[in-house]
This record gives sequence, structure tokens and C-alpha cells, in this order.
Amino acid sequence: SEKYIKNNNPIDNNVDVKKILPEVWYCQKEYIERSLGTLLYEDLIAKVIAGTIAGNDLTLVEKYISPALLWAVMNEIQVSLTYNYRNKSVGKNSSDNSTPVDYVEHRYLKDFYKPRMVAFSQRLEKYLLANSTLFPLYMDVNDIDEIPSSNTPATGGISVYLSGGTGRSCNDIY
Repeated sequence: SEKYIKNNNPIDNNVDVKKILPEVWYCQKEYIERSLGTLLYEDLIAKVIAGTIAGNDLTLVEKYISPALLWAVMNEIQVSLTYNYRNKSVGKNSSDNSTPVDYVEHRYLKDFYKPRMVAFSQRLEKYLLANSTLFPLYMDVNDIDEIPSSNTPATGGISVYLSGGTGRSCNDIY
């Protein structure tokens, strides 16, 4: 939620939610759905919307998904908070009390938040693997358009190995 994001990171309370919500949506689709798989992701979304989320699902959302989403948003939101997109041009935000960051500072912020994003995403995936019996939709895939969880074993004929044979998945790179 907007309140959770603003209360648990350095984004000021006066930041317009219109700048935050597109990044939340993107991070849910890009990172969270990839970690959960489409079936579990959509099941949890439906329960949140219906107000019926409880028990193990609520624990998953509050203790694992929310922190992973928070740091993914902080990693991705830097550009949205730096620029204003208007009908005539794109401009940098500024005020009497601040100046916009330059590219090097922007990269520093991305590099600063990325390890947090990765750590909390890995924590989420480790929890799901350790508790997969509590979440039967976690490794299910029913349709070619669904995204399997990042820990679903591949069933195709192509294997990808990272250099050095580390056994890490491609998701470790993001």
C-alpha cells in the first residue's frame, strides 16, 4: 500500500501517489509475479481485493512479499521521481530546498537499493521453497501464458548455465 511504502523507506509523505503506483504495478508484475508464479500471484491479488486474505497467505504478503516489493520499488522509482513528463517536454524536478541528482548520483542510488531488492526477493523465494506445501499454487503452471515461479524446474530442452558453473539461476542476476 502507499502507506506501507511511505512509512518504510525514505520517500517523503508529500510525494504524489501517481508517481509511486506505476512503479508498484511494474515491480509487482516484473519481480513479484516472477517470484510467485502467475497462479499464486493472481490468487493472492484476488484475496487482497476481496478482503479475504488470512493465515499463511497473509503471513506471506506481510512478511515476505511487502518487503520485497518495497525495495524493488525503491530500486525502480529513481527515474520517476527525478523527472516530470508533461505534454510539451520532460523536465527535472527541483525546488527551493533541493537540486536534481546527476547521472552518477542516480546510478549510486540504483546500486544502493539493488542489493536490498535482491536480498528480499531471495528471502521470499527461500520462504516459498521451504513452505511450498502451504502454497500449492506456487509451482503450478496451467497455461503457456502463465509465468512459472522462478524456482519451477524447467521442462524444455534448453539449459542455461552461468559462467563458472555456480549453479545460480538467471534470476540471481537481476
